[in-house]
Amino acid sequence: MSGLQEVQVDTFDEEVIRSGVPVLLDFWGPRCVPCIQLDPFVEELSQEFAGRIKIAKVIAPANRKLAIQLKVFGLPTFLAFAQGKEVARVAGEVSRESIREMAEALASRSAV
Repeated sequence: MSGLQEVQVDTFDEEVIRSGVPVLLDFWGPRCVPCIQLDPFVEELSQEFAGRIKIAKVIAPANRKLAIQLKVFGLPTFLAFAQGKEVARVAGEVSRESIREMAEALASRSAV
């Protein structure tokens, strides 16, 4: 679907918790129409913020254990992580503006 890196339960610690840059995680599903509609925008953001934040995707149905662990109960859900901790979350009615705001907030953290 997209060229973004995928995170799974066995790569979560390395790719998110121990990441040297803030991470925006996109929990999506192949049957989630809003998720699929947001995908090109998320791809654009990853290019726009390249080097400042990492944007990665989690296929929620294939990673139920990780979704439950992170209390992701609906799609789409975006989680923001900085220095290994969740710092923001947007779920349900996700807009392009709310995703952009999360990315900008994360990028400003990495500039500190």
